[in-house]
Amino acid sequence: MIHPAPRQRRGLKVVGSYIDVLEILAEGRNIEEAKSRVRTLGMNLAALAAVATGGAGAAVQPLLAAFDPILDGVARTQNVQELRELVLHGEKPIDTLLDDLMASSEDIYTVLIDEAMNAAMDTHSQNKAAQRADVLKIAGYQVAVGNYVVLLQQVRATLSTLAEAVRAPSRATLTAMAASTSELLVQAHAVRRAYAVIRNPATTGAVLEVTR
Repeated sequence: MIHPAPRQRRGLKVVGSYIDVLEILAEGRNIEEAKSRVRTLGMNLAALAAVATGGAGAAVQPLLAAFDPILDGVARTQNVQELRELVLHGEKPIDTLLDDLMASSEDIYTVLIDEAMNAAMDTHSQNKAAQRADVLKIAGYQVAVGNYVVLLQQVRATLSTLAEAVRAPSRATLTAMAASTSELLVQAHAVRRAYAVIRNPATTGAVLEVTR
């Protein structure tokens, strides 16, 4: 099986760059700054498309198709309200991308445990200490991937909060947005920590604590 980590990594960049745009719009910052972040989003979409092949490519195509008119429209608009409406059309496709990233975590887990599983059942079948180390490594991967999925669910909640703040700004939504943005920084650190296992399974064997 082809390791799905590159698609996960680039998919996360797409989600992160879209959230960046929402945050700028929710805070009422400069329109040119928002457009610049949209261009970054476009580059990250292109990078994701470059590594999405086979079934993954089929899953990414609707995302690209949804963003084509958004990116094209944003490049031309000079009106903040129109820019907000265009960008918000991307909320559902990004939410679907998060679904895809969470679903593909099963493939990641399968790839991660393959070597340790084979070692436990074959290479180390007569070496109880080494076999125990293999089992602990598998458990560590299970926790790390589970944490990763939980964190993506939290990112999804942040996405929804920011989109609402862009759609209908009010004191309540802006307060919630500020809290979500602060939480997102913590989430981003935790995602990177969990994702270290996914990116480099050969050298990372630590068992991560379950996120609560």
